[in-house]
Amino acid sequence: MRLLPFAETLERGLDKVRGRSRRQHSASCSICCAVLEFVGVPALQASPPVRKAIEEAWFSQRPIELRYQRSDSSVGTRRVRVTGVVMERHVTQLVCVDVDSAERRYLRLDRIERATLI
Repeated sequence: MRLLPFAETLERGLDKVRGRSRRQHSASCSICCAVLEFVGVPALQASPPVRKAIEEAWFSQRPIELRYQRSDSSVGTRRVRVTGVVMERHVTQLVCVDVDSAERRYLRLDRIERATLI
C-alpha cells in the first residue's frame, strides 16, 4: 500500500466500511481484505504533499496547478482538473483536462514537483 496513490484515503474508507458492517459481515470483510493482492503497483511515486494536493483536487473536482518535468527534461506548469488515475505496471498517470485549452492530458505522477490547489 505504500506505493499506491491515495493509500491513506483508501484505508480510511475501508475502516468506515468495517465500522458500519454488522458483526458477521465485518469478519467477512476482514478476511477479504487480508487476501487482497496488488500486482504491478507502480514503483515510481510522488512526494506526500504532491499526492495529498492531487487527491484533494481529484475528489473535490477543483482545478490544480502542477509544476512537472516533461519527457525532454524541461519543466512546465499546467492548470488542470484531474478526471482519473491510470496505474500501469511502472508508472501512475493522472488523466487531466487542461483548464485553459480544455485538452485532455496524461501526466506522470512521479514527474510532478509541486501541486497547488487553485
